[in-house]
Amino acid sequence: MPLAGHPLLHYALAAFRSHPAVTEIVLVVAPADMERARALVAAGPSHLTEKVVLGGAERRDSVWCGLQQLTEGTDTVLIHDAARPFITHETIDACLAAVHQHGAAVVARPIADTIKRAATDGHVDATLDRRQLWGAQTPQGFRTDRLRAAYTRAMAEQWLVTDDAAVVERAGYRVQLVEGPATNFKITQVEDLMLAERLLSGPTRTGFGYDVHQLVSGRPLILGGVTIPHPTGLLGHSDADVLTHALMDALLGAAALGDIGQHFPDSAACYQGASSLGLLAAVQEKLAAAGFAPYNIDVTLAAQAPKIAPYIADMRARIAATLHLEIERVSIKATTTEGLGFVGTQAGMAAYATASVLPIALREL
Repeated sequence: MPLAGHPLLHYALAAFRSHPAVTEIVLVVAPADMERARALVAAGPSHLTEKVVLGGAERRDSVWCGLQQLTEGTDTVLIHDAARPFITHETIDACLAAVHQHGAAVVARPIADTIKRAATDGHVDATLDRRQLWGAQTPQGFRTDRLRAAYTRAMAEQWLVTDDAAVVERAGYRVQLVEGPATNFKITQVEDLMLAERLLSGPTRTGFGYDVHQLVSGRPLILGGVTIPHPTGLLGHSDADVLTHALMDALLGAAALGDIGQHFPDSAACYQGASSLGLLAAVQEKLAAAGFAPYNIDVTLAAQAPKIAPYIADMRARIAATLHLEIERVSIKATTTEGLGFVGTQAGMAAYATASVLPIALREL
């Protein structure tokens, strides 16, 4: 199945290819998918051994086929559903750690819904205690010798099982549960595919802002809410904080709310000498009213002088506090123009900003 422009298999394959503990990947596929799988392997990284194997009629048969292709001496094996595209390195690490400690592990989620057991006529036969119920995910990881021993019995006795942990359990081994994220879901229904498309397209919206102000004598130089000693300052109706103005425009643009001139016109006396951090707080409120919250910002200041580096930490802290944002999501940089243009001659300063906003319901998860 295609997912956001790539085969569904692409995403899980990319996660395991980039994991430092993985040395070999075996793809077990249906006959109709052999050529496409081989093409994916051919385009893969050279540091990994990758193989394509024809699967069987049941999951049991397919896993058995894959096990036969493992390189001799492989001590740990993970089995993952290609239909779970959002597997992360963190989940892989947790599964591997549990395998190394317990010999067998399955990534799973505690059941949140109340579970009803149905009678053959469709009526409720029983309500199960969900406190003891987990929904199995993948990867499921095992010491290779245990998995081989369990599957040797499963093939000989033709066990019918729906996952690999069940095979190992039935062979008499204990399997450790490892809690996985809700995003590690399996694409089974059309609705699952739609949700995956939405997750990959990203819920954030991004805006761009630009501002420029002239440098003149007799004005304080205020950048990112910080007053910086300098013989000249920026000219403007408010405090002319060019860095914060560019950021405000980027945030408003991300939410399609217009620009700062529309919301804070220089014809309004109430904004005469206003603090740009105060105006930024007002922008944050306008975003909230529209259902958005700041998520990530990146601002570049173009200035020939003074040196901005000593003040960047303070700027970041003030802006982060104003926007109720983690400081790690606030980036501020500065550059010169090598003496070129109005910035180079110190006639003025310019600032460029990008900002991402997130729907508030997701921001607060």
